[in-house]
Amino acid sequence: MKGYANGSVRVIGETIYNLGKSLCDEEFLNQRPVCFCDIPESSFERHIRHYGKYGLAFEKSFLIQQGANPVFYIAANSLSKRMRHRETDYRPPTSEDPLEAVKAQFAANREPSRPRPRSELLDELAVDLASRLRFGQNAVGEDRSDLHMFSDIGDLVLAYVKCFDDSLPPEDAKNYYMEREWRVRAAAYFRRSDVKAVYVATDDDKQTVLSKFPDVVVKTRTELAEPKITEKPRGCRPGKRTGGTNVQ
Repeated sequence: MKGYANGSVRVIGETIYNLGKSLCDEEFLNQRPVCFCDIPESSFERHIRHYGKYGLAFEKSFLIQQGANPVFYIAANSLSKRMRHRETDYRPPTSEDPLEAVKAQFAANREPSRPRPRSELLDELAVDLASRLRFGQNAVGEDRSDLHMFSDIGDLVLAYVKCFDDSLPPEDAKNYYMEREWRVRAAAYFRRSDVKAVYVATDDDKQTVLSKFPDVVVKTRTELAEPKITEKPRGCRPGKRTGGTNVQ
């Protein structure tokens, strides 16, 4: 595996890392994944408003074989009380007595720290990891192993991080959590027989698709499944809510 460095850019294998950019803004990794959404038809309306009226459906087991995996959602306002360990966390002893020096270090470690957004800590972690790597003629031996390790972290973990603004209402386009995204790191390949359903905008679109692919399930926006409203049984067990409705 080869690695190159040019200013704030790191190139490892086939992936470009932009050290001056944010992982949570999806600019740290220069990637073009294939994305899918694991949502029921009853929740399509929000997705259609933001992404369009046409789509293909596949079996989840098929996409998993293609390398699909759910993204790792990070709430923008989630505060982490556990601070990252840094070299600056170590404080040189101020006493010649070893026991007193150890006590002072433990006391310093117990000092309360200001909680910070988890998204900020992830951004810092990603940049720190990439900036410590050596490239070119200096990348030999253990340093070369570091390149492989960071490449694995980027492909297996960082490429699947998805931050979202949890303060936004569910219907907002930037509240990505509602999409239940699955992602394929590289290209995804399929045959027509792998397509389990086609979603289109109008009845004319439906007839056009069926005229060419009569064995495919085709649905329009008006044919999407609606949420089922059922009455909850009265007299539930203690601790259970009674009355009201349940959306299934």
